[in-house]
Amino acid sequence: MGRTTELDEALNNERHELALRASNEGIWDWDIQRSKLYYSDRILEFLKFEENQAPNPFESPDPFVHEEDRDDFIQELEQFLKLPHDTPLALEARLQRKDHSWCWMRIRGVAVRDSRGEPIRIAGSMIDITRRKNAETALEEERHLFRLLIENVPENIYFKDVASNFMLANSATAKKLGAESDEALIGTSDDDYFNSEHADRSRQDEIRIMETGVPIISNLERETWNQRKDTWVVTTKLPWYDRMGKIKGTFGITSDVSKLVNTREKLRRTALQLERRNKAYEEEIQLAREIQNALIPEQYPTFEWPAEAPERQLEFSHQYLPSSDLAGDHLDVTRVGPHSVAVVICDVMGHGIRSALIASMLRGLIEERSRQLKDPSRLLGTVNKALHGILDRAGITLFATITVALIDLETETITHSSAGHHPPLIIRGNHEVEARKGVAGPALGLLRNMEFPSETLPFELGDRLFLYTDGLTETSSASGEEWGPAALESKLKELSSDGIPTSDWIPSILTLATEHHGAKSFDDDVCLISVELRSIS
Repeated sequence: MGRTTELDEALNNERHELALRASNEGIWDWDIQRSKLYYSDRILEFLKFEENQAPNPFESPDPFVHEEDRDDFIQELEQFLKLPHDTPLALEARLQRKDHSWCWMRIRGVAVRDSRGEPIRIAGSMIDITRRKNAETALEEERHLFRLLIENVPENIYFKDVASNFMLANSATAKKLGAESDEALIGTSDDDYFNSEHADRSRQDEIRIMETGVPIISNLERETWNQRKDTWVVTTKLPWYDRMGKIKGTFGITSDVSKLVNTREKLRRTALQLERRNKAYEEEIQLAREIQNALIPEQYPTFEWPAEAPERQLEFSHQYLPSSDLAGDHLDVTRVGPHSVAVVICDVMGHGIRSALIASMLRGLIEERSRQLKDPSRLLGTVNKALHGILDRAGITLFATITVALIDLETETITHSSAGHHPPLIIRGNHEVEARKGVAGPALGLLRNMEFPSETLPFELGDRLFLYTDGLTETSSASGEEWGPAALESKLKELSSDGIPTSDWIPSILTLATEHHGAKSFDDDVCLISVELRSIS
């Protein structure tokens, strides 16, 4: 009899071990009185600890129980320990492995209590449920993202069952249909909101989609309501299948285009009017461009020389390239005395109509003060005050850069003054390039009372003056690298050293700049002029 009992017990233990192995669970046994916790090998594998090294999270939850789970873990354990009956322990928490990673464990247990009902021992099982928990978390995140998406798009999104009853919808749909919430829509259908004509047509469409599997894409349709004005929507409806491929109903997205449809006729009626206005506008722009081009000098001043003086002349060359129909760049060459000429180049912030208007305004302001061209510094000061006053009254923040260079052939000098503009470049007869960077005031139009320093330099036979706007040097390559003033100065020195005629300088410079830019045109207005003092042989 004893041998049979031992055999039965061995079989029971074997069955128990096989069941545990099949369930992938491990056994734990907490002797509360002796403060000892036994883990089976399977639990030690879960936690990656050696025998007798694994922590006891029941006695010391911190730090072995994850901080986000710790309070619930302690609360549920304390509640379990106080229960006087045999309610099983059921916990789920993240436990820290030996390598400091975390694993989700499902913990089950029962208590052995003394005669007073106090627990003296708890035993149970543990199993690693990390994969399940991660899957649940991923699923919850997907659900959250889906809800976040449909609640934050302005379109109406909805799902309907095979009977065309709403199963899910976003808040935009509920608001459109006049329901209290998206939950209030569940179980209702189009019959509850639209008249029979529209509801029946919608139902037939959904039946056809479910039968054929062919969706309706971007269909413009008219919605006729029970007690509201008609609306227009663009609708997309598709068949709704479950993951096994069985039809569950339909789902769709609608966008309200009532305003668009209602204004379509108005747009059609105004199209011809807009076309006529655009044509008139284009004609005005073309006229303005022709006027602007006409203001660019085509003929340059000439000078008479005393019989006893060697005859000399100034050779001019320029290029004016607006980036659009109208430009904010401008240049002018004005004779101001028997042997002197003023060269003016300016660049208004931006380009287009506004810049062109300011450029024309600047030209007018300078013409009004043409007598001051003999004193570039004074001229810029008075023009700046006038421009600032105009912009201030108009409430416009805008500025312009400008250089005025006065060439005196009798004294063989050049006097220049600048307002925020690139410095004049003087190419000497020895091919050296001088960039007069230290003589410049602020841009015009920013501050009312400003001074603009000037500088007088020799300008002798064989010297050249070169002025330009920043559309030339600020042109960028595909990688964003600007061509830059240094590259321009290097090219000017090269052209001078090679003996290239001054008349060929500008085409050569423009070719090099456009090659750097990688396009045939510039992004900004470009204006440049060269002046050479040469003898008449």
